[in-house]
Amino acid sequence: MINRLKSLSARTSAAASQMLAETDQAVADVALASGFYDHSAFTRVFRSATGETPTRFRARHR
Repeated sequence: MINRLKSLSARTSAAASQMLAETDQAVADVALASGFYDHSAFTRVFRSATGETPTRFRARHR
């Protein structure tokens, strides 16, 4: 079960990373599009998967 959660987290983070790098959508909108209803939960999962916050990721990939 843990491996499936990690796999889901990695796929979600990959899709979110692409949206953050390629669109001007607000981070909260990217969170919603990624299946999160809570911006802070999205940030925790994204940071766990990538090592940085969504905002910092976006700044580095623009």
